[in-house]
Amino acid sequence: MEHTPPSNLVLIKGKWYVNVTVPLALRDTLGKQKRLSTGTSDKKIAKQRQHGIAQKLYDTFESTAPRDGFSDLARELLLDHGAPPPPEDMLDKHMDQVSVCLMLQGMGVTIPDGLLALMDPRQRREWLALRRSEDAYSATMSQPLTAPPSSGSVADAAHEYIAGRSWGREATKTKVQRALTHFIDTVAPATVAEITKAHAYRFAQLLDDEGSAAGTIRDKVNAVTGMLKWLERNEQIDANPFVGLDFKGYGRASQRWQPFTKQQLHDLFALDTLPCSDRLLLSILITTGMRLDEAALLSWDNVVEGDVRHFDLTKGIVKNLGSSRLVPIPKALKLPERNTGRLFDYKLDIDGKAQAAASNAVNAHIHQIRSSDRQVAHSLRGTLKDLLRDAGVPKETNDFITGHGAGDVAGKYGSGPSLKVRSEALDKVEHPWLDRP
Repeated sequence: MEHTPPSNLVLIKGKWYVNVTVPLALRDTLGKQKRLSTGTSDKKIAKQRQHGIAQKLYDTFESTAPRDGFSDLARELLLDHGAPPPPEDMLDKHMDQVSVCLMLQGMGVTIPDGLLALMDPRQRREWLALRRSEDAYSATMSQPLTAPPSSGSVADAAHEYIAGRSWGREATKTKVQRALTHFIDTVAPATVAEITKAHAYRFAQLLDDEGSAAGTIRDKVNAVTGMLKWLERNEQIDANPFVGLDFKGYGRASQRWQPFTKQQLHDLFALDTLPCSDRLLLSILITTGMRLDEAALLSWDNVVEGDVRHFDLTKGIVKNLGSSRLVPIPKALKLPERNTGRLFDYKLDIDGKAQAAASNAVNAHIHQIRSSDRQVAHSLRGTLKDLLRDAGVPKETNDFITGHGAGDVAGKYGSGPSLKVRSEALDKVEHPWLDRP
């Protein structure tokens, strides 16, 4: 199933009800909204009962989720492809079937007809429509770029835009391609000249109706805005109609990742199924607050010996300026004997990133101990920030350690807290969950 939707209270005929939006995969069966009465007209009491009643609705969603062998076959495909075994309920409770297919496809697995036959009919239609649009768009992208098209169609303009500008990462290019395809297949007019502000709002409303988060809506509309800006700069349109629009109120609010409890950390590192490489990666994440991709890409060249042993993240692929930093290696973190090359062998994608493969590996373990689908590998960063705060570490030092500060670019912004100060801060946090043979 999809991520757990948030609940809210609504007043109906003097009584407060707990209202929850039904996940897309179940709307053919349950409708768009489900609600249960709190049995009171007192909002304070209703709020006290909200969580328990919402859980009853979530239980209904899980018991209604279509399975019929789909998750079993998907699990076999993953294992045949060499992936670590996912938790029992991951594929049928925590991921909708389209997301499972996208995950399989991203790992290079061909989606067999047998898996499609086991899908919920609505999910199968959504997957086939997505695959057709992507296949058609890929065919368009493979054609040689010619002179500006005389037709002025939105599809041709998108082709020009994708082929005519440079992209820092293939992942960004693919994301924009998919957003443009979605726009073209749903609300776009025949030609670029016909695009108006109304099309932006129609697109946002469509995405809202599909259950998209506010951030997703913003990103997809921005993809179209970027294309129009490029066409304006190249004198193919007079003005960009998507400028200055307000999309407040569209999409569900993004939910923050939830940190782990200390007991959950003990449970995670006590798993007998945790391989040494995944254990080391998780240990680095919880003791240093690194981003998942920063840790998964570490090489022994990044490990610097000296008065303060540390990871040097000032070279290579970084998320932003603050990410370019030196991270002390805490006493609680035990690295293997020094070697050469990368610390991990997680598969690199076309952009040289290891986040997808590393995420699949460690989240399979996290799913076994978590209490919410908002607890993932990234939650370890928030967990460490909480532990540092509780240990009395100042916010500036806390942010600098985790890459939310200015970064180690002395001479421009200053180098921030010294490496020794950062090291002492990290060593204030105890990690008893790592004390295992």
